[in-house]
Amino acid sequence: MTESVEFQPLTGCIGARVDGIDLNNRLDDAGFAQIYQGLLRYKVLLFPEQDLDPAKHVALGRRFGELVAHPDYPTIEGHEEIMVIENGPERPPDNEYWHKDMTFRPDPPHCSLLHARVLPAHGGDTMFADMEAVYADLSPPLQRMLEELSVVHDQVAGFTPTLLANNEIERLEKIRAHPEEMRRSVHPAIGMHPVSGKKYLGIDDCFVTRFIELSASESEGLLRLLRDRLKQPRYQVRIAWQADDLVIWDNVSTLHYAVGDYSEYRCMQRVTVSRYHDA
Repeated sequence: MTESVEFQPLTGCIGARVDGIDLNNRLDDAGFAQIYQGLLRYKVLLFPEQDLDPAKHVALGRRFGELVAHPDYPTIEGHEEIMVIENGPERPPDNEYWHKDMTFRPDPPHCSLLHARVLPAHGGDTMFADMEAVYADLSPPLQRMLEELSVVHDQVAGFTPTLLANNEIERLEKIRAHPEEMRRSVHPAIGMHPVSGKKYLGIDDCFVTRFIELSASESEGLLRLLRDRLKQPRYQVRIAWQADDLVIWDNVSTLHYAVGDYSEYRCMQRVTVSRYHDA
């Protein structure tokens, strides 16, 4: 008989901690269903002390859906589904923007599983924001207007400031060389979750450059208003990583922000789910 999975909310809005589960042991279908429903409800799940090897990490990701690799990060040999995110003295942190993963593609991924492998002594937290809650708190007239709008997501625009600051010119040129359809896409300003059907605000502080239907000055003003809203702490949870923590988040309805307040070596490994099985 499957034991009930207990979720300990981390805030009043988003995130939950799940203790007492060893993800090295394959969950039965009933146990996994509880985890999946918990992910849809809390959007960010923290599983402490998960000493997963690469094969188990990949296998867990496949329980949620099809996997996809990121085109611009290294992977683990033999486990190309695992993206390696390394920062430190030789490569300063480069993700201090509120963003979703790969929204510059026509079909952004649905979910990610991030595993903490090597951490600095202090710092390196990751924050998440609930974009369903942000949308729900907008006034009805603003909601209705946004539902008529679409936005451009541009990978080059999102990566350029940090890569130039870090003098990673070669990496930037590789991104610019991607086919346009793989580095620039248009998505609705208000999206609908493919499983829950709930609406969310499809704006970030990284890849979104403008509203298609508005003038440059109108776009700038409206984006400033919405970005101020999504940065409010009431919509956020902050994960202070410990070694071997695993965090699973819904990439559809959240944004995340990797705090770059460290200079020591940090290594994270991520599996990304392109599409939920039931989406």
